Amino acid sequence: MKDQPLISVMILCFNYGHMLPKALQACAGQSFRDFEIVMINNGSSDCTEEVYRDFCAKHPDLSTTYVPVYPNEGPVHGWNIGIQHAKGVYVMFNDADDWMEPDCLEKLAEQAERTDADRIVGPYQEVGEDGTVLRVRGFLPNSPELPTAMLQGSMFRRSVVIENRLVIPEKPYYPGYDAWFVLNYASREKHCALVHGGAVYNYFFNPSSLITKEINKKDFRSEFSGQRISVPFITANAMKTAGEKERLKHQMEYLAIRHYYSNVVHCFMCYSKKDAMDYYALLHREMKELLPRYQKNPHLRPFRNQYEQPGSLVCWGLKWMERIHMMRFVRFLVTAAGRLLKRSELLRR
Repeated sequence: MKDQPLISVMILCFNYGHMLPKALQACAGQSFRDFEIVMINNGSSDCTEEVYRDFCAKHPDLSTTYVPVYPNEGPVHGWNIGIQHAKGVYVMFNDADDWMEPDCLEKLAEQAERTDADRIVGPYQEVGEDGTVLRVRGFLPNSPELPTAMLQGSMFRRSVVIENRLVIPEKPYYPGYDAWFVLNYASREKHCALVHGGAVYNYFFNPSSLITKEINKKDFRSEFSGQRISVPFITANAMKTAGEKERLKHQMEYLAIRHYYSNVVHCFMCYSKKDAMDYYALLHREMKELLPRYQKNPHLRPFRNQYEQPGSLVCWGLKWMERIHMMRFVRFLVTAAGRLLKRSELLRR
């Protein structure tokens, strides 16, 4: 191993010792070997440290760094500390419940060597609790340089992070910390490259995760009480940083649009009629204030917009329903569809 590895795989774990072995074994099984593991124990009170120590004893050939963070101050704090301890040319974010495919680092490293890009983005898939692949997020041949605001499955040149002091804000409550990092990083990078083909990273979709719990349990009126910073706010500020990079700014805005309409559908499914429409009004007002031209975004069309088809079609349809003031009807359709799905699930049991 060289003094400086090419890649620092940072694994963040908070009381996920039961799932950590899969993430660590995926590292051990990589076909590419010029990497280090930065194990961030984010205030765990379970078996996380024991699992890590046992793994190191079985794999003495791997370069590892153990970073205990106590007390737990949230994932943002843990990632910020982890970046400080990383030594690689590139850093990669890996949640303790996610795992890489055996050729993940090899494919990312090959693209890095071929293009000398600051950010290399790999396709990933979302996997459910029962192991079912819920969705594959691949890239079209003409995909833009900002296809997703996800941290996972990507490598970031560490020097860009250090030189631009990209420290993720830890307070107030920051559910969109991944979007903050990716968008602010993209506004400062020189070049991005995509890896095409099958998924190289498995993102475990956990409906009981911390962020999902907080969003589901939080009273919707507190969303705009100043206790959290939203994705539209993050996007508007990142677009200012991007300067004259108009194409990049359009992509940033479009990702915020997709997040916005996803939240709208979520609130229509989860809240009562009055609360859902009140929450939608707040979300819509925020979009109009922070991203006033979002409905004219060039990517907001149903076909050939460089992004995957299903989501593009839904966003385009919701835009027009919004323009003709038919969102109450959309809420009715979403609620009815949700009831049908629940009924079909009961019939299958």
